[in-house]
Amino acid sequence: VVLPYLPYFSNCKGFDTYIPIWAVLELYTECTLVSQEETEPVPLLSFGFVPKADKCENVEVECIYDEVPSETLPLSRWFEMEAGSELFYLYADPVNSEDLISGTITSELVPVVLQTQGSTYNLPTHINLEIFYHQIDQSTKRIIEASVYFLEFKELSIPERDGQETVSYKLSINYRALNHRELMNRFIFGVDFYMGINFIVGVTSVVYCVILLIYHRVLTRIKPVPKFKFWTYLAMMTPAPLKGIFYAMTPIVLVLTLVSIFVMGNLFDIPISQEMKSGIFGELTPTYGTEYQGSLEGAKYARVGVGLLMVGSYLILLGSSILIPSEKKQEVEEDHMGNVWHIDKWKRANLVFLTVILIVLAILLLQFSFSEFYGENIWTMIAMLVVLGKVFEYFALVMLKDNLLVSPFAQSIGIIQGLVTFGAGDFVEFVLAYFVEYLMMIMSRLYLDFVVNWITESIENAGKNVKKVVSSVSEVKKLMKSFKRGKKPKEKPFEIEEEIEESSEHLVYEEYEGSASDSESVTLEKIEPTPPQESNTSLELPPEQEVEPLLEAYQNYANDLIVILYSPIFIGIIWNFYDTTQIAANYEIMKEDFDLYFLFSIMILPFQLVMDVFLHNCNEYYNGWAIHDFLDYMNYKFKNRNTSWSGFDYLHDNVIEEKNRTLYRMCFSSQFFFICTIYTSAIMICILGVQAVIINKEYNIFDDKALIPVVLLVLGLCVLFHFLSIKLGKKIGIWGIGSNQAQQVPVFEEEDSEEEEKENRIDQLNELFNEIYNPQPKYQPVPKIPNWNQVEILKAKDEMIKRDLNSDRLTSPEIRQKFLEVNLEWLQDNLESVFTPRTLESQKGLILSKFSKMFGDLEEPSEPTELSQMHSEAPPLEVSDSAKSILKYWVARAKRNRDLQAQIDTVLTKNLKERCILCKSRFGLQCQMIENIEAMFFRFINITQEDSLRKNWNRQKWIAYVDQNAHFRTICLVCLKKCQEFNYHSAQNHKKPKVYFKPQLKETTKQLALSWLNSARKKLKP
Repeated sequence: VVLPYLPYFSNCKGFDTYIPIWAVLELYTECTLVSQEETEPVPLLSFGFVPKADKCENVEVECIYDEVPSETLPLSRWFEMEAGSELFYLYADPVNSEDLISGTITSELVPVVLQTQGSTYNLPTHINLEIFYHQIDQSTKRIIEASVYFLEFKELSIPERDGQETVSYKLSINYRALNHRELMNRFIFGVDFYMGINFIVGVTSVVYCVILLIYHRVLTRIKPVPKFKFWTYLAMMTPAPLKGIFYAMTPIVLVLTLVSIFVMGNLFDIPISQEMKSGIFGELTPTYGTEYQGSLEGAKYARVGVGLLMVGSYLILLGSSILIPSEKKQEVEEDHMGNVWHIDKWKRANLVFLTVILIVLAILLLQFSFSEFYGENIWTMIAMLVVLGKVFEYFALVMLKDNLLVSPFAQSIGIIQGLVTFGAGDFVEFVLAYFVEYLMMIMSRLYLDFVVNWITESIENAGKNVKKVVSSVSEVKKLMKSFKRGKKPKEKPFEIEEEIEESSEHLVYEEYEGSASDSESVTLEKIEPTPPQESNTSLELPPEQEVEPLLEAYQNYANDLIVILYSPIFIGIIWNFYDTTQIAANYEIMKEDFDLYFLFSIMILPFQLVMDVFLHNCNEYYNGWAIHDFLDYMNYKFKNRNTSWSGFDYLHDNVIEEKNRTLYRMCFSSQFFFICTIYTSAIMICILGVQAVIINKEYNIFDDKALIPVVLLVLGLCVLFHFLSIKLGKKIGIWGIGSNQAQQVPVFEEEDSEEEEKENRIDQLNELFNEIYNPQPKYQPVPKIPNWNQVEILKAKDEMIKRDLNSDRLTSPEIRQKFLEVNLEWLQDNLESVFTPRTLESQKGLILSKFSKMFGDLEEPSEPTELSQMHSEAPPLEVSDSAKSILKYWVARAKRNRDLQAQIDTVLTKNLKERCILCKSRFGLQCQMIENIEAMFFRFINITQEDSLRKNWNRQKWIAYVDQNAHFRTICLVCLKKCQEFNYHSAQNHKKPKVYFKPQLKETTKQLALSWLNSARKKLKP
């Protein structure tokens, strides 16, 4: 029914029974009418613009209730409606009388929504009607939103309830045009506008990262300054998370889709069929009783919540079994009480228990985020959530003692923080909240992570000290009691003392237990591991040469990356289950507007990846962490793993700190992102399932006839897709081990005999000889050498040594003076071993002047030194003319080879490749010519007919000849050292043949041989 007046509001002063809409908006003095020429509409790109248009402020009309409250009617009256009910509708656009009569109205209807809960005998005495519109142009208005608020209430007396006495109320009307921000928050503009906003947000974020990068690049103290790397970073850090999340989410999304179709009957509000409108279990009543008191639609959504709970529970069990795999041949311990200790089951139970705690806390936080208090204090809430998230991660690490197991919790916390960001008052505040979280993320990655670690270590050490003090006080009290009783105090057992005060030396032994037998692997796998020490009061950055700080730093980034990549998927799940969970509805986000939030999460992804690249470079400039080389090594380690699942690859992980070992095995590969996505999805889907069940208060999960069918159906789908995923993965060959991965470091079960060891060493040397001295033809890659996969990790040590040698703190006079003062006594006792006699004699004056500053005035020796006596007493060395000629020839030959080598430096630089030809390393590279330079030069002389002993041969021709005919190889310093070791060991293998008899020569034969020898010597003399 189309009415030209406001319904429900009747018997008003000045209007009698009806209130025409035009009259209340034009005739009152509280209304300001603006002429068409002076009207200023809202332009599309005028951010913050306030229009100049018609408005009415607090138009008050006195009215009287016509209804009798005590009368009982089948339907609720307008003042008894619940909050959120639609009282009546207004046309958004003006309607002509012709269209109204013909019934061809095309304008949309705008609902007038009741924002306050009504009551029967507690009637409102002040009612506020608000109408907001969009000033499109100077002559066109469009109503956007209309609401009714009950502001003041009055408890009715009995005569007022029975209608014997009238009840009056005041009607206030507000009517105005929305400004640009209000229109943007109500998503009035088109999708193109919001895509532009998302693009501006992304570009602004990237520009800020660029400024931060330039700042750290200019002010960095790291020497040498690391190079800026963009494409290599992007190529190494992008494929693994994309693959892992795709592998994990494909079957999960398919299962959720089928749950939505079978249980809910639609997908994104698109009904599958009319028969399945209520799902396949729609005919089953949600109670075993005679009549269900609640809403059948709500019961259907609660069943969907039960299905989500089943999916999440299945994923929790599956993820816990993958995160904590069962050890083969594991011994099960049994105590004297008969209890069986199975470490894997206890770990999984611990993990599941902490998961339940997180789900409960997330539900409580979600309900709190629906409140107005949260929306009004959104900035404070975001900061508090970040702090609480760090606290939960710390306790999770204390409880689980494994950083890999903490990762899904950190990712779930990040997703929950992003979810409750929807609790912002509007879209603008949502975008501003994104910037706040983004800046806090940058601060955390660059500056605060090591501060948090320092704080936690300080708290742990303080706790240990408190325990020591408490134990000491308790021991003193026991001693005092024993003395008072006259008893001799018992001696404290040595074992108890060890448990109370654990020395740092014991910690060092515990840290490297089991790895001392393989010192080479320890050196290669972890560079100079630092034993645990007491944390000082001063705040220091973690040492860059250790692997653990890089593992933990990149783990924080990987957690943030999963949150960013997973957010669009999670928002899509919430979008599909909009009515089921009511999360977006509680945040006052309309279903038709939710796609814009989904669009924001999608468009921000490429910008976030670019920002991550800049932040990694900033980390290298500021903290000095070689993240690029570390990530390169992790990729190489994953590609050359021993097992298909990297979690079973235990090779060389005993030198890594125990809490980081499983994380180290996963190598931040696609498998790491795969299992983290599975467990994170399990947590988030369980949260959605619990939310869907608890919002339907009348629904009893155990009284539903469809409970068992829903559980069986969902679990069957999970098992089916789990089975199909495994079969398909094996068929395609996902995470298979290639031929290059089969050649790994062997596991030595028993020692070989000396002869077998010698044969194996000779075979290895022969293979190594073919790899080094018989490389593939020019421009063809050489296969990788087994057992050299640890070479990449040595780059950090070499880089650290270079930086230390070039740093000002080692070359400063203060450090040198301090070194001499500390080591004064040692230098006095070991001066002869520090300097050779030749150095003491040649640098006598300099050494005396330096050491006189430390030892005081030094007396000149009265007797000459041993070296000077040796020089003075030694007779002159007599060299024959033939020996002189040979020496001169060798010197000229060496100088010529030196000049030849120097002249082809440009050719060597030109042929220097990006990787070592043997181990594929990028660090410490140099180019070598495979051919002997002297043999190459003789061939050049034969072609050009030049004198080989002249110094003025045609250098340009020589350089061009080498460039065209020589073969080159790029080799790193580590591989070069290996080649030198090969030459040494191969020379040791070629022993001289044993002589089992002494030749017997006749006298005539001896005389003949001597005559030949003398004649040869005479011919050699000039």
